[in-house]
Amino acid sequence: MGRKTIDLSDLCIHVTNTIPITPPMIRWILSRDIAWDTQTLDECLNVAANFTAVTHREMAMVIFSEIPRDPSQFTRRTSFSLSGIGKIAVPNLGDMGSVHLPTIDSRIYCSELARNSSQPDPEKRVTLFFPIVNLHTHPGTLGDCGVIPSKTDLESAKSRYETQRGLVDAMLSVLNPELNVITQSGGFSFKGVLPVSHQLFYQYTGDSRAYFDFMSKYDQLLTECKNRREREFAKAMQQSGAFKTEYFGKGELVEDQGPGGIRITKKNETKLARKFRYEIKIRRHY
Repeated sequence: MGRKTIDLSDLCIHVTNTIPITPPMIRWILSRDIAWDTQTLDECLNVAANFTAVTHREMAMVIFSEIPRDPSQFTRRTSFSLSGIGKIAVPNLGDMGSVHLPTIDSRIYCSELARNSSQPDPEKRVTLFFPIVNLHTHPGTLGDCGVIPSKTDLESAKSRYETQRGLVDAMLSVLNPELNVITQSGGFSFKGVLPVSHQLFYQYTGDSRAYFDFMSKYDQLLTECKNRREREFAKAMQQSGAFKTEYFGKGELVEDQGPGGIRITKKNETKLARKFRYEIKIRRHY
């Protein structure tokens, strides 16, 4: 039929459909590689960090993406860039202490359905977008918090791991261990590099017992990791078994591309793509 991406009609009813989020796809979402790569995480980091540096308000950006029907045909990042597969970065503004993650579900699904309403069965053309990366900023004025996720941040990651979604005439159960990123913005850098001090990448593993055990020790760990010792806190998150984590100190994540802005380094891109590869599991009930 010529369709490259998964739509609603591809999901078998009462069957668990497994969709791999592969390292090449994660690379395509993390950073720019060719001129028309847009809405990548490094671009989002730059925009969100500048906004927070100026206003001291938190900002969230979620990168949603279509998923290829045949991942085996997409073995390189450029396969995604040249294929026309869509992704979209959606922002939301918060205050000086919190921000809600944005969503595009109803807008994307409904517009896609309306655009193809002339088809005999419009449901067959409903494109599915999935949240892959959730980014939010912490202002530099947050004191000892740095990029340490709050209890609310961790509760949000767990609650988004497994969701129920109503769509057109379908109900979906979705298990999606999205990649979360917190970046701290402490002020502008006039050399053109990212005005950010630290970043923490983390992903909930689905181990609820390890999660509740970690949360019971959260306050103690936070006290032990004061004075911006985010690396130690990230290590404790990883060792708990509830999360995968990767911490980057000041200047470690990105490199200056001159007039081209900033870009996640090749070394870090490889590390993140390998570590945070995962699968989305979807069960269509009707």
